[in-house]
Formats: sequence, structure tokens, C-alpha cells
Amino acid sequence: MKSSEAIQQAVEGVGVKKVAAAMNVSSSLVYKWCEGAGEGTAADASGALNPLDRVAALWDSTQNVDLIDWLCQRAGGTFVPNPFRDMDVNAEYVERTQKIVRDFSELLAAVSQSMINDGRVDREEAEHIRRHWQMLKRHAESFVLACEQGLFDHSDGATGGQERPKRK
Repeated sequence: MKSSEAIQQAVEGVGVKKVAAAMNVSSSLVYKWCEGAGEGTAADASGALNPLDRVAALWDSTQNVDLIDWLCQRAGGTFVPNPFRDMDVNAEYVERTQKIVRDFSELLAAVSQSMINDGRVDREEAEHIRRHWQMLKRHAESFVLACEQGLFDHSDGATGGQERPKRK
């Protein structure tokens, strides 16, 4: 889906005037954002770079996952990268996953100890927990997707994620 199509679809649900007011821009600019992009350009046919294209340019220039995760958190979720078919899914990957789970368990143990010591989790501790939790969620989801896609099947005759007949 093109960015202009995504914006148009979102705007249809609430109305151009509401979006324009929320973003402190004119309704005509919001309509321009909904127009299709010109061939090979980042801006739409009207010459107005829409907010999604701007966010995409910010991502392209920084490649900072925290930026995308921030947006996902605003939408009530978290960013989870898809595993790539050519990623090296081996014992080392599984060990890394286990280490992340162990690290998170140790983090929770430290928080429990903090609760015992002073009866609260302070803001710094909460932020530390959040950072580790976000990393764990991303890694765990990537791990589960890799499992579902059959990327851990290194046996002879592996089918690359396709179901194989069950053995009797």
C-alpha cells in the first residue's frame, strides 16, 4: 500500500476536518496527502510530502528501531521484526534467546529485591524494565516466527517451512 493510500484510508474513518484540526494544517493539505504519488518521487503529485513519507525518510536516515517501536507503542503494540529466510538460525541463535530470557529473569529478581528493600519500583527501575521487556518481546516474537516458518529444521530433507508427513 502506498503512503497516500494509507492516509486516505485512515482519514476516511474520521474525516478530513478532524485530521486537519488535530495536525494544525489546512484541510486542503490533508487532501493533498491523500493524492497518489508521482512516479519515482517521495512527494505526492501536489508536491506536499505527507507525514508517512516524512516518517519513512526519518527511518531511512536513522535506521533506529526505537523510533518505529515508539510509534508502535503509541498504537498499543510493539515493533517485532520478521525473521529473514537467510538468517542463520542455529544453536547460537537459540542460546542467545535463552540468554535474553535469563537476563530478563535476573532483571525481575533485582526488581523483586528492590521491592523487598524499599517497597517500590522507582522510575529508573521501571524504565530499565521497559527497555529489557521491549527487547525480549521483539526477540521472542522473531524466535516464534522463525519456528513457525520452519527455520530451525536443519535435518536432511527439510522442507523449508512446509509441513512434512508425520512419522508413524
